Amino acid sequence: ACVACLRQLRYGQVSREANSRALVVFSKTTCPFCEEAKGVLQGELGAAYAAVKVIELDQLGPAAPRPELSSALLALTGMSTVPNIFLEGESLGGCSELKALLSSEPDRVRARLLDAGACTVRVGDRVPSAQVKVVEAGEDGAARVRDVDSAELVRGQNGIIFGVPAAFSPSCSEKHLPSFLNNLDALRGQGVRFVYCLAVNDAHVLKAWATASRALGRLAFIADGNGELARKMGLLADATKGGMGQRSRRFALVIRDGTVLHAAVDAPMQTHVSTADALLRQDVLARPLAKL
Repeated sequence: ACVACLRQLRYGQVSREANSRALVVFSKTTCPFCEEAKGVLQGELGAAYAAVKVIELDQLGPAAPRPELSSALLALTGMSTVPNIFLEGESLGGCSELKALLSSEPDRVRARLLDAGACTVRVGDRVPSAQVKVVEAGEDGAARVRDVDSAELVRGQNGIIFGVPAAFSPSCSEKHLPSFLNNLDALRGQGVRFVYCLAVNDAHVLKAWATASRALGRLAFIADGNGELARKMGLLADATKGGMGQRSRRFALVIRDGTVLHAAVDAPMQTHVSTADALLRQDVLARPLAKL
């Protein structure tokens, strides 16, 4: 009975670990296939690879014996070898299985990774579906809020979504948002039909910011209050050390009928590549957007 209880405990530990993050990899530091699989994941996930939990079985102490964990992996997935890759608790298999999936069903795999918030959005990806609130000017000029699905919001249109870490923060208010307000005519001259500013703030905060910044009626705001859209795009940042909770990374996406044509993500604490000035300098707008 004690042996059975211990086995059940190990199964439970493996199951909890497999569900602890969007992506979990059971690996060994001495395994070349593990290193190859991690390299493939790094290339596919981009910056979001930093959130992958890698459990090196040969680095575990005596409190978690490797044979018992291997038995638990076998019971859960049908394979005791590593690497063993889990996406939201479901085993994708090992290195060869991962490569085969990415080769045979790349679009489906990317969609699953995005929906799990496991990869950073890139050129060719579709804007994920998430429930958000849009703050915009109504017919009377006053601010209004409507609930929308993010994928439907950008369907059939050309435009830009740019993300900011926080409404009213200095860089967002003094540099990032003004760069788009000051360049709206130039952007529209290159085929841009919508500009949305996304923030992981509630709609009340964004209404106040839109009014204070005199942006209301010129562009619209996406209140991603729970960070769901930012998470699904791999652009949610942990700012808990600064007392700000979860926030959006600073980014800009050029979108054509729901598909990302250009993705610019700034490094933390920087406002360089995701401004309207940077997009115009790089000439990333006229060529693709003019086709619609």
